[in-house]
Amino acid sequence: MKVTVRIPFLNKAIEERLTKTADEIGYSIKFLSMDDVKLEDFADSNILFGRFPADMIKDVKDLKWLQLPSAGINGFTDDSIYPNNDVILTNASGAFGVTIAEYQVMMLLMMMRMAPQYLEGQKIARWKNLGAVRSIFGSRILVVGTGNLGGEFAKRVKAFGAYVVGIRKNGNQLVEGFDEMHNIADLDEQLKLADVIALNLPGTNDTTGLMTKERIALLKEDAILMNVGRGTAIDQDALNEALRGGKIAGALLDVTNPEPLPADHPLWTAPNCLVTPHVSGNYSLQYTCEVLLNIFENNLKKFAKGEKLDNIADRKAGY
Repeated sequence: MKVTVRIPFLNKAIEERLTKTADEIGYSIKFLSMDDVKLEDFADSNILFGRFPADMIKDVKDLKWLQLPSAGINGFTDDSIYPNNDVILTNASGAFGVTIAEYQVMMLLMMMRMAPQYLEGQKIARWKNLGAVRSIFGSRILVVGTGNLGGEFAKRVKAFGAYVVGIRKNGNQLVEGFDEMHNIADLDEQLKLADVIALNLPGTNDTTGLMTKERIALLKEDAILMNVGRGTAIDQDALNEALRGGKIAGALLDVTNPEPLPADHPLWTAPNCLVTPHVSGNYSLQYTCEVLLNIFENNLKKFAKGEKLDNIADRKAGY
């Protein structure tokens, strides 16, 4: 079997590590940079790990398995991009929960404690108490999407003393970190009660446009809306209107639609809106890279033994 790796955080140590793993099971392995890539660089591969142009994958005639370095599988769901319907698609679910949960806690505390306003004051040497702040303690936090990302965030804010409510697509079985769990059918009623709404959703047909203008209008005036899943989940025009009209207290956005967010987009200057360039996950945290490598190595060994792989994605469901 021939393995080709093209990951953004590749270095010599990782090359040596993956080469050793491949050698142990009798597979050959090569590594590509993130610079321009040609089909001829990986056309003879049986296994791909990393980022490869979706429009080239169909021509990898002997492809057996594609391991994505992301939790999301956007762009890789259509059967037409694969050489056959037997290609296994696995994602990196489980690798990003810690780093994205820490981002959410950081940004939420910044907004609740008015950190942006105090940082602006520092630039002009302003020594002034800006008044009342808020706390995660005692807040009712609604986590929409209770997988790895939402679950890790829930555990952390619960440790701060929040009352944590989860919304999932199917079922209402209680899991660690949550005080209540509800079906998606209960979303509207739960939106009305929440102090903080944290969207941790994949990009699917079901999640696109989930936070409509009507649902944003359900939020309390002191509610904070957070999104680290996909920007397509929110009606951004309605969000901008709500922020500028004082209908909600704030928004924390690491994902937007489109990306990058155009320089003239009104959300850049909307009051109490913190925008970051899709960096809550990424590969900046070494722990994330380590978990991702473990996922691939464990799956590589399972593949060699003919065992079922972990993290198999459902292309029809979109995650």
